[in-house]
Amino acid sequence: MPRARQARRQLRGAGRSSVGRRSSGHGDQESWRDWAEELKIEAPKVELASFSDNYGAELRGMRATSAVESDESIITVPARHALEVTTGGLCPLGDKAMDPTCWSQLSWWAQLAVLLVFEAGRGSASPLAPWISSLPKDFAEIPMNWTDAELALLEYPPLVRQVAEQRAELTAAFAEAAEGCQFELTEQDFRWAVQAVRSRAFSGPYEGRGAGDRTAQLGLIAALLVGGVAGGFVTPEDGLNGAFVAALAIPLTDFFVGSSSKLKRHVVCPVVDYCNHDSKAVSDIAYEYFANAFAVRVRGGFREGDQVCINYGEQRSNDALLQYYGFVERDNPNDVYTVDLLQHLDEEQGALFSHCKQHN
Repeated sequence: MPRARQARRQLRGAGRSSVGRRSSGHGDQESWRDWAEELKIEAPKVELASFSDNYGAELRGMRATSAVESDESIITVPARHALEVTTGGLCPLGDKAMDPTCWSQLSWWAQLAVLLVFEAGRGSASPLAPWISSLPKDFAEIPMNWTDAELALLEYPPLVRQVAEQRAELTAAFAEAAEGCQFELTEQDFRWAVQAVRSRAFSGPYEGRGAGDRTAQLGLIAALLVGGVAGGFVTPEDGLNGAFVAALAIPLTDFFVGSSSKLKRHVVCPVVDYCNHDSKAVSDIAYEYFANAFAVRVRGGFREGDQVCINYGEQRSNDALLQYYGFVERDNPNDVYTVDLLQHLDEEQGALFSHCKQHN
């Protein structure tokens, strides 16, 4: 086998596990549940364990400690302990930490990276400190960190171009974030955080307001009820009926807004990111409205001892998995291969093809 082809196989197959899931020591496997329980993260039927991937490398993942039913909640994370940004939303850190104009111009992944850098900078004062310490210190398996010579060994120009675009996007995002950031933000820390969140984040519909807003509205309804009855403006019966209708309108409005709008929430949840990827898994990480938490469910369930895998996203090709997660999946049903046709045409055919393309 030619040396370049052999090296390409080694590079593309180097990480069957998802980024950062390789075991970093027994401490993580033994201590994670203590801090997870302190954060009210529920994961009663899974444990952190070591596995071997298809290439013999050790990786970290979740194992079922008992049978898990289909669509049973496997991991539940309170929303207050997740890193979350929303479409058009304000910076959760407030204006004193980030200029609102700069924040609004950042992509969702850059916004999440800013939140992660901020939490990491808090050190032990952050409730997420134990989880942050379990994150990888570097992402050597992600192509963005490879040398040009290593990228060339892929012999795959489409992915090389995508990596170049990714590097340019990150550089531009850092410049924008650094301009508006009111705390120390180095390019090294930002680069690390971007790769951490892009290999862990998931997205879903956003209903337009958070739990705090809903609580405030319910409090206002209660205050109006008490004031109206005490002032003699309404009878207790009419007041209760009105308050009930107003309270019921809150979840109904949120449901219809979330179902019909293009608003999105982008989230990184501690512990959920310990689950590895399987394209064949039918999984859902959904926001539980009344619990104000995120819950992981997988269709089909698991037997005791099985590795608990989730799907990182529908129809992710090996190109996407390698670029953002640092691994490829054997027998990936969603895999595609991009062919640069012009490279395989002679000069005359190539010119004709380009002319036709320009005039279509």
